[in-house]
Amino acid sequence: MSKDMINWQLLIPLVVTSIVAISGWIVGHRLNAERDLQNKRVELRIKYLLEAYRNLEASVETEVSRENLKILESAISDVQLLGSPDQVDKILAWSSQFTKAGTQKDVNLQDVLEDLRSSLRKDLGLPKIDKKIRHVKFTLASDVKEKPAPE
Repeated sequence: MSKDMINWQLLIPLVVTSIVAISGWIVGHRLNAERDLQNKRVELRIKYLLEAYRNLEASVETEVSRENLKILESAISDVQLLGSPDQVDKILAWSSQFTKAGTQKDVNLQDVLEDLRSSLRKDLGLPKIDKKIRHVKFTLASDVKEKPAPE
């Protein structure tokens, strides 16, 4: 064999192996990047819908003030942006009722909250809960007005 001659029996398998390895790396990298992006989307969706759920739940059976009105508006916007079509329909129906009623106490938020809870638990891989949401509100002793003593 002369020095100018290429050993094709060694070169072809080496080139084919290199192409397969590089292609595998590119495909693997692309799939990992897509998976990471999808995971980030799900993470952000859960974060914002969980915050919306908490803010909506905290507003149940409370007077709406200027302070918590912005929080409610933000929660409604988050559900409209990131919620399922059914959740968007429910939050729009609730906000429409709320606007017409003029007060929170005359409007039922239970359907919206149960739908959000159900989808968030599903997204988090938690078991389904069929029980109604119970809203617990505590009052600090310092906030309770003392009754005057009987005379």
